[in-house]
Amino acid sequence: MKIAHISDFHLRHHIEGDNIKCGPDLIAEGARHIAAHSPDLVAITGDLVDYPLDALDDLDMVALGEKDLYLVRECFDSLSCPVAYVHGNHDHPTSFRRVFSDQPFDFDVQGFRVIIFFDEEGDHNVPQRVGAERARFYSVLSDDDPRPQIHLQHYLMVSV
Repeated sequence: MKIAHISDFHLRHHIEGDNIKCGPDLIAEGARHIAAHSPDLVAITGDLVDYPLDALDDLDMVALGEKDLYLVRECFDSLSCPVAYVHGNHDHPTSFRRVFSDQPFDFDVQGFRVIIFFDEEGDHNVPQRVGAERARFYSVLSDDDPRPQIHLQHYLMVSV
């Protein structure tokens, strides 16, 4: 299986600020480049937007961040293979869930079971897999599904 992996756009197109790592044109160019290589799966693993963390409750900022998430999604919607989206610590989780609500988080690609985990950022930027995500992690490891598993997440999990 051929997997294309891309991450950490930190897009701020509608959101003001100078913390842009790449804009929508570069993201679209990346999507075209990926499409030219005909992957079986594209994994986009977090920090799609560089959401200002001090504005998590600002409804106007949330709306602007969602517009940026839709820009990212539009860049990859035309691909002919599945695209797996994961939110990162610079994304607004609620907005992410709204924009990508139709995307599965446990699905099959050519006989592989692709599973997306949504972890949390803990103290001192240490990632945590807690609550329902931790239970789901242990559940998929011990269920009787014979397919090889591909786990996608934003954070590097060094221990669980």
